[in-house]
Amino acid sequence: MKFISLFMAVLLSGCAGLMEGIDFTAYEDLKVREQTNPRYPKVAVENGLSGYVEMTFNVTSQGDVRNVVVVKSFPKGLFDEVAVRALT
Repeated sequence: MKFISLFMAVLLSGCAGLMEGIDFTAYEDLKVREQTNPRYPKVAVENGLSGYVEMTFNVTSQGDVRNVVVVKSFPKGLFDEVAVRALT
C-alpha cells in the first residue's frame, strides 16, 4: 500500500510540472461570441433525471465549432443531441 501511495505522489507531482511551460497569455483576449443554454429534454424533466455529456471539438480561427464528438454521457444518449446543438 505504501508503494502505491508513493507511486501516485510521484506521478501526480510529475503531471503538475507539465503545465509550467505553457504560455496562456495569448488566450487572454478571447471572448464568448454567443452563449446558448441547452434545452432540457422533456423526458428528463418529467422523470427528474440529470446527467452530463463530455465532448471533444475544434474551434476555427473564426470561432466556429467543428468536429464535435460525444466522448461520454450519462444517461447514455439522453442529453447528447441537446448538448451538441447548444455547442454548435
